[in-house]
Amino acid sequence: MAVTPFRVALTGDFYDSDGRPKYRDLGLGVLDAELRMRYRGRIDDSYSARLRRNPRQEKHDLRDALEDVLASREVRAPVTEPIGCPISFS
Repeated sequence: MAVTPFRVALTGDFYDSDGRPKYRDLGLGVLDAELRMRYRGRIDDSYSARLRRNPRQEKHDLRDALEDVLASREVRAPVTEPIGCPISFS
């Protein structure tokens, strides 16, 4: 398996006036063999809001996207809304 390096550019002010990280993660992405973004979003629907578990997980968005890409199909839901978590730079 080939590893494709890519850069992440971090710019701007990352902390609020109380010293807490003010950025949240933006989910994750799945690239195909041509390095095209095929999926961007959450892993699944195990959380319905920040720190609030969904009582009944029903969707497996990342797994479905990976299965679709590996089978050369269009991704069923190419973008989902991630709940997000604080990004720590320490």
